[in-house]
Amino acid sequence: MAITTLVLTVPISGELQRVATGLVFVFARQPPPLTLLYLCSSSLSYQWPLCNVCYIIISMFVCRFSLAKKCTNEGRALMQLDFQQYRTKVEKISGIRPLPYHQYVEDYIKAYYLSETDTEEWIRKHTEYSSKQLQSLVVTGVGSRITKRSRQRLLTVIEELEKRK
Repeated sequence: MAITTLVLTVPISGELQRVATGLVFVFARQPPPLTLLYLCSSSLSYQWPLCNVCYIIISMFVCRFSLAKKCTNEGRALMQLDFQQYRTKVEKISGIRPLPYHQYVEDYIKAYYLSETDTEEWIRKHTEYSSKQLQSLVVTGVGSRITKRSRQRLLTVIEELEKRK
């Protein structure tokens, strides 16, 4: 059975409430695989540790970024800015530095800037991403700057790696 709702029952400060509301608003435009439901409470009842919550939200960033059909340099810069804003706010509110799993999103965004040979090496090295996320990276990243034949070769590499899993 798939998890569809994450319930956080924690005391939420005004600033955390604004961040949570912002996340709910952003993901409400195109719902993520998990629906975030924030409940305010005066008790300290944590159903999920902060690291788990960070992992889920960070996974949603990569999931949403991989849904882009086209990505310009400006779009990649906005991806970095969006994630940096999230990271800064959560680090400030939680006092945890660095934010757990932040490298997962940052590596994915930086991969958009790689050359064809570097992208192939990166794909082979980073098996933590799904094949759909890697395919999106190839098509909207380096794939927009290389020949169709080279793009197909990179997609074949992803398929081969998927078969080995």
